[in-house]
Amino acid sequence: MFGIGPIENVADATIPANMAANAAPQNGGLLAAIQTHSSSGSQANNAIKPFNALTNCLVPSDS
Repeated sequence: MFGIGPIENVADATIPANMAANAAPQNGGLLAAIQTHSSSGSQANNAIKPFNALTNCLVPSDS
């Protein structure tokens, strides 16, 4: 969808090293990477809302 390719290729040289290093979902890096590349009208913006919805479903809240 964003041209990154399969997860197993996340360390591919076509991906900036800082993005590949921070892309692990377990440390919140995936959302950070999406937000880093977001701008007015970008495809990343279209991913943020569904990502947050999935996160809210999968991660129990403290309240």
